[in-house]
Amino acid sequence: MKEQQMHFEAHELAESAKNDSQKLLYLCASDKEARLVRHELELYLPKESIAYYPEREILPYDRFSTPQSIIQARISILNAPKTDLKVVVTSGLNLLEKLPAKEFFAARKILSTGDSLSIKELAENLIALGYERTDKVEAINQFAIRGGVVDLYSSFYSTPLRIDFFGDEIDEIRYFEVDSQAMTEKLTSFQLFHGSEIALDEASIKCFKDNWRNYFQKHDERYCEIFKGIASAVLPEGYEIYMPLLQSKDTNLVDYFDGFKLMHSSNLDVAIANYQSYIEERYEEESIDARRPVMKPND
Repeated sequence: MKEQQMHFEAHELAESAKNDSQKLLYLCASDKEARLVRHELELYLPKESIAYYPEREILPYDRFSTPQSIIQARISILNAPKTDLKVVVTSGLNLLEKLPAKEFFAARKILSTGDSLSIKELAENLIALGYERTDKVEAINQFAIRGGVVDLYSSFYSTPLRIDFFGDEIDEIRYFEVDSQAMTEKLTSFQLFHGSEIALDEASIKCFKDNWRNYFQKHDERYCEIFKGIASAVLPEGYEIYMPLLQSKDTNLVDYFDGFKLMHSSNLDVAIANYQSYIEERYEEESIDARRPVMKPND
């Protein structure tokens, strides 16, 4: 019965997109429903004209963070050109989340083979953008230096990049696989973005610390591991509980889809009301640890 309903909704969406030449942002009552609608839409529209924006797959006030693959999928849609898209499908619960300002996703630099650039200069740029230097790149938001090679992993790319230098010049750029370390596709240039969905430059960290101290005036930051991690330019597990303190503007999903007509499933209001009640329950459960203070649901 549920699948039949999703099939009907997908057919109606596809017809609306075709007949009205109108781009659509469709809000479903759940992430599962969004995946079903996306699947059914592929029967009526070209696959490249459909996008699915996933939920984070974590609970409110969770102690775990969003899986790396989910962050990359979300960023790829937010940052992608919207020219060829007809329908974007997502859970309406994503509207409750505060997102980075749109300008956050602009490329900071475009670097090409043959460009004059020292490894030191690239490392300084990466640190300024919030990347963490490690011995080996294994996750997004990391970079490593080995001799004349710099590896970096931005959430804006599906796999990490390996940049070979010849002196103070970029000699070669390739993708590589994290597990095997095998190099794959060769590139002539790459765009330098923030490493993850959160800015961890000095100004952003200062803003976060000021916001945290103002909000949690009765708590001692020295005992909060998440505060100490972010203050040290590291995103620890569960950092999402402070997402409103990490963002500088009140930006949400709709702001990224200018010109898209907003539509939603008939039971979205009920789903949002139920989810808000669940957030309240989770707040009561998680607000008892003084070393991990949490924000009130409406904040």
